[in-house]
Amino acid sequence: VEELTIGGGNVVFGYKRVLSEDDVLDVSAQVGLQSLLSLTSTRRLDRQTGLDTWLSTSWGPQQGMGLQ
Repeated sequence: VEELTIGGGNVVFGYKRVLSEDDVLDVSAQVGLQSLLSLTSTRRLDRQTGLDTWLSTSWGPQQGMGLQ
């Protein structure tokens, strides 16, 4: 008896935009078995110490909205 199995996987799309010397925006989308949309904004607070801050938000069909 043969069993039909279907493969699984995801396709990931990414985009990174350097807004300025201190600001970067990253967007990624994952489509497939687990879909996800993610947006991360990074800002350098102090060039001398290298201190950075970031804000990340994501959305998934079963998880809803998330913020870090």
